Amino acid sequence: AIASAPKTTANEQAYVGALADRNGAEALEDRSQKLDGVVIWGLNAPETILAVATEVLAGEIASARGDHDSAVAYLRRAVELETAVVYDEPPTWNVPVRQILGAVLLAADLPSEAELSTELAKARKEADVEIDASRF
Repeated sequence: AIASAPKTTANEQAYVGALADRNGAEALEDRSQKLDGVVIWGLNAPETILAVATEVLAGEIASARGDHDSAVAYLRRAVELETAVVYDEPPTWNVPVRQILGAVLLAADLPSEAELSTELAKARKEADVEIDASRF
């Protein structure tokens, strides 16, 4: 069981607040659109990864502002997008979105949903390892 959400420092909160003030999520989304069609070595297109990053950033900003409902919605969308990321070595996206969602769910006083989110993150990681091992 999960005991409590990770605490953020004042510096972390100030940083997220500064990003929100500069409309960080919108700027990231604009950059993603400019990368449409760009091919980089690997299995995932840049716009796929930036779409995940955009939703995570928006969720983090909403959470820092205390808007847990919006934060959870953004992060659930990020989980959907992360699920579409093709497994690759090294990982193209290595930030476990379900764990971030779990922390926000704890902050929103939804501990049972947070536990489920982190358990799904663990299962996904184990499945990725099994898939990778089966290729050899």
